[in-house]
Amino acid sequence: MKRIITTSRVPIKSWTKDIEEGAIIQAENVANLPFVYKHVALMPDCHFGFGVPIGTVVALNNVISPSMVGSDSGCGMVSVKTSLRNINVKTLKKVMGKVREVVPVGFNHHKVENIERNTIAKKLVDKHYTDDVYIGKISKNEYSQKIKEIAAQLGTLGGG
Repeated sequence: MKRIITTSRVPIKSWTKDIEEGAIIQAENVANLPFVYKHVALMPDCHFGFGVPIGTVVALNNVISPSMVGSDSGCGMVSVKTSLRNINVKTLKKVMGKVREVVPVGFNHHKVENIERNTIAKKLVDKHYTDDVYIGKISKNEYSQKIKEIAAQLGTLGGG
């Protein structure tokens, strides 16, 4: 933990030092809510959001708040155990370079034409689409395109 902010009803525990002013104000507003349990946690990817900072974890007492899930859940956060030990900077840069090469970031996504060749997207369409399914009464073609667009975003970081 990098910092604890104690100016609100419950403390704000932050795992980053650099927090946008707007995100701090949002975190303080959340920390002053009467149903917040114990503390508010700000993750390293914390940034200004829609009412609640993105990258925030909040436990609530006897309350459910869908808006606190956020619109950018888990953006850029991952923990993976590897066999690597004492990795040097050169090797780490090489690994991160490869990750950046294959994982779209921001509003980028995988190419839809690659998804069209993807049998998983086709199987999703074939399995879940029926003419009597009410999804705004769109055609199988329109539904297929939407599934491809969604599939193109799987395995990406940020941008929804």
